[in-house]
Amino acid sequence: SDAARQRPEHPALLFKGDASEILLAVVRALFGTFCVASALQGHIAGLGDIRARGGAEWPIRVALLVGGLAIAVPGSTLLPWSGTTADIVGAALVVPVMVYTALLGRRTIAA
Repeated sequence: SDAARQRPEHPALLFKGDASEILLAVVRALFGTFCVASALQGHIAGLGDIRARGGAEWPIRVALLVGGLAIAVPGSTLLPWSGTTADIVGAALVVPVMVYTALLGRRTIAA
C-alpha cells in the first residue's frame, strides 16, 4: 500500500509516456498555473486587470482559481472530478472569465 501511495498520479508530468501525452500534460499544468496565478494576482496577462471589476472581482477570482486547479491538477486529486470532467469544468469556469475580461478591457480602451 505504501508503494501505491508513492506512485505518481500522472506519469506524463514526469516525462513518462507518449510525446503527445507529455505535451498535453505540460500545457494543462502551465495553463492551469497561469489561471491560478491570475486569480491570486488580480490581473490576467494580456487581457487586463480584474481588480477594477467592482462586485464581479471576487467571483472572477474564484472562477479562475477553481478552474485553474481543475485544469492543472492531474486527475483532479484536489477536486471531486475525474480528469475529463475536471477539464470541462475548468474550461467552463475559465473561458467565460477570460472573454469577459477581454471584452471589458477593449471597452475601457475605446472609451
